[in-house]
Amino acid sequence: MSSNTASSSGGPESNDSSSNRRNSKRPKYSRFTQQELPACKPILTPKWVISAFMLVSIIFVPIGVASLFASRDVVEIIDRYETECIPERFRNDKVGFIQGPVSKSCSRNITVTKRMKQPIYVYYQLDNFYQNHRRYVQSRSDKQLRDAGSERDVSSCKPEDNANGQPIVPCGLIAWSLFNDTYNFTLNNKQVAVNKQGISWKSDREHKFGKNVFPKNFQNGTLKGGKSLNESIPLSQQEDLIVWMRTAALPTFRKLYGKIEVDLEKNDLIVVNLENNYNTYSFNGKKKLVLSTTSWLGGKNDFLGIAYLTVGGLCFFLAMVFTVVYLVKPRRLGDPTYLSWNRNPKARNICCTLQVLSPHSAAIRSIGRRSSTENSLLSPLAPNERCFQSSALISLREQWLALVKYMFRTTIQREVIFALSIRSKSLGNQLIPKPCLLTSTKVVEHSKAKNCIRIARERVEKALQYSYRDRRNKKRDMRSLWIQRINAGTRLHGVNYGNFMHGLTKENIQLNRKVLSELSMHEPYSFKSLVDISRNAFPGNKNVVFPPKKDGISVVL
Repeated sequence: MSSNTASSSGGPESNDSSSNRRNSKRPKYSRFTQQELPACKPILTPKWVISAFMLVSIIFVPIGVASLFASRDVVEIIDRYETECIPERFRNDKVGFIQGPVSKSCSRNITVTKRMKQPIYVYYQLDNFYQNHRRYVQSRSDKQLRDAGSERDVSSCKPEDNANGQPIVPCGLIAWSLFNDTYNFTLNNKQVAVNKQGISWKSDREHKFGKNVFPKNFQNGTLKGGKSLNESIPLSQQEDLIVWMRTAALPTFRKLYGKIEVDLEKNDLIVVNLENNYNTYSFNGKKKLVLSTTSWLGGKNDFLGIAYLTVGGLCFFLAMVFTVVYLVKPRRLGDPTYLSWNRNPKARNICCTLQVLSPHSAAIRSIGRRSSTENSLLSPLAPNERCFQSSALISLREQWLALVKYMFRTTIQREVIFALSIRSKSLGNQLIPKPCLLTSTKVVEHSKAKNCIRIARERVEKALQYSYRDRRNKKRDMRSLWIQRINAGTRLHGVNYGNFMHGLTKENIQLNRKVLSELSMHEPYSFKSLVDISRNAFPGNKNVVFPPKKDGISVVL
């Protein structure tokens, strides 16, 4: 009876647990979604830096030279005419002149300074004309331009949407302000033809302007803006309009007017008869006529070549500087003499800081003897063990504290911060409380030292527990994570500790299964077990393998 009751009572509980597992909102674990894919971060050694700068200079300098020569081969003639084409008596009232009924014809003489091979492109250039204004850009109807059945779609074209109650085709301010200056060229008393076919983009002609859309009621309003359109020609063939409707991003721009398909020799005199109709005087604009050839790179553009040469030259200069510095004052990768506690004459203070955290500290040996509680936690060093070791490799305690610092800087940054530096301004809290610091001339009181040791050890224990929990939940190997974070290149007192560790790794990789087997028995790791295991595994050995990976390949610190 009781067994049946128990089984019946246990059924819903098992169903609830299984349903909870099925209804869990936790996403499926993936190394990709958790951003745990393997990555490679190059170490910037002097050879790599010099090689990179030299490679950039080798690539950029030839490109800059070629671009500059191509730009210099382009022949370009620019003639500004908006002021010269105003008669003297009207120059005080330019707006009145351009809006009045007076003839706007003007003749300009252009001398060819260098032989120009066909095709010669004719541009008009406008300065201080903001085609990228929001209201100006939006004042058009793309549907109307493509489809004859959408000619009444003029809602976005105000104020140029209707004329006498009829829709304007094409509508909007862009089409209304179409450039209407005209140019006629004469060479040796012969008319020079200007080809205006194919000056617009093919995609615009075929997809943005309909072949069955014709201008209607265009420029029939009270205020005429620019050029009129032939109502018998569809918009897809009105290439002046198509070129103008592709708005410019900058206030100074050029638009293609046509092409001259004859060669012009040096010292040829070209007479340009133009109609100065377009009003740029009301907004202090400028008008220029441009004749230009092209190269494989396009039109004249000295800036591109100068930019490439500047970058390439700067990289070459930096490569030479780094080469000289590397040859005059070389620095071996992974040299511990550059660490701050080896450079600083007061490194004794840092060493004593390490003693406070070490469970085998000689500096607190006398304090440990006073209390049985402390004595169980702290055991003294051998009488001949010194505080600071000036060996080629840093001591075990320094190694371990550095590992702790890098292990948890990302995971719990607020809990475990630079263990070897209390003057770091980049991060907030400190692993070692200030009262714990000992110097050669001052020793803190017994109660303060006891409290400080307890706080420091609790913080490290908490950090290790957090890391173990993170490994357990995310299926991440903590020991490989340590090595990844060491190699991430975090900075320590101005020295790239990741590079330092990498230098030791490359030269001192070895197998050690003893430490691996002993560490596997101590999870979650504790402050005391890590140090004890390392010391017992390598008594008196400065080259300590710590922490090992699962496959037995470890990093020698």
